[in-house]
Amino acid sequence: MEEDPISNRPFWASFISPVAVEVVGKLSDAGQDVFSSVYGTLISRIAERQWSEFLATMQSGNPAEFSDALWLRSDGLICGSLGHGKEVLPFQRVISYTVRDGEITLTYQTDNAKSKKCSLGAVSTTANMHVLKAFLDHVVEVNQKGKTWRLPTMRLS
Repeated sequence: MEEDPISNRPFWASFISPVAVEVVGKLSDAGQDVFSSVYGTLISRIAERQWSEFLATMQSGNPAEFSDALWLRSDGLICGSLGHGKEVLPFQRVISYTVRDGEITLTYQTDNAKSKKCSLGAVSTTANMHVLKAFLDHVVEVNQKGKTWRLPTMRLS
C-alpha cells in the first residue's frame, strides 16, 4: 500500500508553493523544525489580527463580507442561498455546519422548528475561511449549550 503524500506533509506545506515545499523538504529535520516553528508563529499572528479586525467590524455594526454572497452581521448571517440574500438568519437558529468536498453547508432551524440545509458557498471563494470557521464553531457551541447569544470576545485559537 502506497503512502498518501498529502496526509504526511507538515501543516505549513498547504500554505506555500510546491517549489518552497521542495526546498524546505531538503533541509535537515532540525531545519524543518525551525521553519515550521517560525511559520506557525507567523500564521498564528496573522490569524489573530484578522480575528481582531473581524470582531471590531461586527461590534461596530458593519457587515463582515466573506464572499459575494455571504456576510455576517451582529444580528445574523446573510447568504445568497437564503431568500436571495435579503433575509437575515439569526445566529440562534444555526444548528451546525460542515465543510465537505470544498463546499460549506449550514444546517439551521426554520420558523416552524424544522431543520434545513443551505450552501454558504465554496471554500475556494470564501475569504478568511479560518476566521469564518472559528466564528461558526463559536455559534454552534453557544447554541448547543443553550447560552444567551452575544458576539465572542475570545482570542482565536
